Amino acid sequence: IQDLDTENPSSYSEKVVQNLIRTKIGFTGILITDDLSMGPAFYSGVESVSLKSLKSGVDFLLISYDKDLFYPIMNYLY
Repeated sequence: IQDLDTENPSSYSEKVVQNLIRTKIGFTGILITDDLSMGPAFYSGVESVSLKSLKSGVDFLLISYDKDLFYPIMNYLY
């Protein structure tokens, strides 16, 4: 999967979500991100990563271990 998108993690890579999973594989089920409170997503800005993930075509954002991230993310997305 790294070869498909060398710039973005799978959780918000349109190349992975749309081109591979949705189109090439034909998966129509629910897609959930990795935990967005983990280091790489958190340090990239969890709010913007959340938006990128949804725009790439995932259905649910996984935010665990840090309940305080919910409101900033929802405020950013709203």
